[in-house]
Amino acid sequence: MLNSNHNTQPTASGVTAQPPFAVNQRRRISQVETVPPTSRDLTRFTERCRARDLGYELPLNTREAANYVGFHPKTVERMARGGDIPAHPASGVRRKTWKFYPSELDAWLRAKVNSHRHPCSPNGKDAN
Repeated sequence: MLNSNHNTQPTASGVTAQPPFAVNQRRRISQVETVPPTSRDLTRFTERCRARDLGYELPLNTREAANYVGFHPKTVERMARGGDIPAHPASGVRRKTWKFYPSELDAWLRAKVNSHRHPCSPNGKDAN
């Protein structure tokens, strides 16, 4: 008796064999999963583009700054409190919200690079 189900494969003995993908049903989760942007993210992006075209830059919030430098947001907040990263306290007495400027973060990241083989300057020479 052959099974006509399209997900299984009949064998000569009549027992249906599971396809190879059905053996391990768990979905593998990649290390970094991409999250689609929210409407708030898209609004912030258009505001940044408009500000860039007008010649000024908008400050980043902690989550955006963490994404920019490649750290976890809590690490960025801790570094801001300790003065290890260029940040500006925006508000709050007990809890501060921090604002970060991309140009300052970029300069800070460039100062952290310690490589003679891959310098940060576009010409391969130090800017000094």
